[in-house]
Amino acid sequence: MKPEDGSFRSIAAQIASKLLSEADQLFTRREYARAVDCLNAVPNTNHDESYVELRQKIDHVEWLSSQFDVEPYATPTLGRLAVRLSKQSPDDPRGKELVTRIAARLKEPLRSSRHLYPVWTGSRKSHLGGDAAMLGWPQCVNCKGDAVIKNLPGRFLCGDRLALKVSEGRASIRFYGRKRACLWNGITSQSKMCWGSILANSGIRAVLLQRDKIKVKRLYPSLFV
Repeated sequence: MKPEDGSFRSIAAQIASKLLSEADQLFTRREYARAVDCLNAVPNTNHDESYVELRQKIDHVEWLSSQFDVEPYATPTLGRLAVRLSKQSPDDPRGKELVTRIAARLKEPLRSSRHLYPVWTGSRKSHLGGDAAMLGWPQCVNCKGDAVIKNLPGRFLCGDRLALKVSEGRASIRFYGRKRACLWNGITSQSKMCWGSILANSGIRAVLLQRDKIKVKRLYPSLFV
């Protein structure tokens, strides 16, 4: 409001210096939320290179540390976040502890052979009632022997669902929504195979299902990034 008054700029520089020093000390003591509060109080005119560098470091670690109390399942991605936390803040014992705990949880047997990941923490309650789970291995489609599915379990379930629906005459030929999906052809009296594909955020996934009496086999899973 008074840019011509140099005393205000001088005071702002002093305040910024003290706040940056305090934020750095709080980061060392692993009080990340308080460190962010200090950085938020630094005057805008003093957002120099040292401020930006410290801000990026603290924001990154604060975000990482907040991920582990809300995730319902222990996943490899969560384990990688724990590794990043241990590297970004090596003096924080929580990062190494999380790496060990998540690795051990991933080796535990699952509650169901259909599930994809073991439980971790947070809420797993569905808004419809009951517990929610991540489906990785459906019972109606034989897919565990496929190398692509073994490396990417659960990634082709939408394609499976679409192909199964059209094969039983319960779906139209073409769907459009937030994630565009289409059914290429259904099972007829001449053909016992059906394609299902979905255009997701990370690529196009397609599956070819074949029905043999009551059994369904996944013949061809594809991922186009």
